[in-house]
Amino acid sequence: MEQYSHEGVTYELELSSKCTTGYKSVFEPRPGQFHAKPTIGGKQTTLPGPACKTAQEAALRLAMYKVSPQPIVKKHPERAARGEGKVCRLACAFPMCTR
Repeated sequence: MEQYSHEGVTYELELSSKCTTGYKSVFEPRPGQFHAKPTIGGKQTTLPGPACKTAQEAALRLAMYKVSPQPIVKKHPERAARGEGKVCRLACAFPMCTR
């Protein structure tokens, strides 16, 4: 475990020797773009929001999610009601991540 303080709260980032990023459930699908993908209900799910610049930032996003889980909305509710299947890009609550 690696500890990281953000806005007065200490989070524990899970390290992994099996993952190339060095953090559990953090992936780099493209160079310089990191995503947190926790397992929820038996399925691996990407947390909403833009890609993070570093693996540590994605691990921090995951640690914050674990402390205070929020529902993960994949489709914009109004579009889904109209039958449109476009994925909603939610604003990232973490300032260290890029858009």
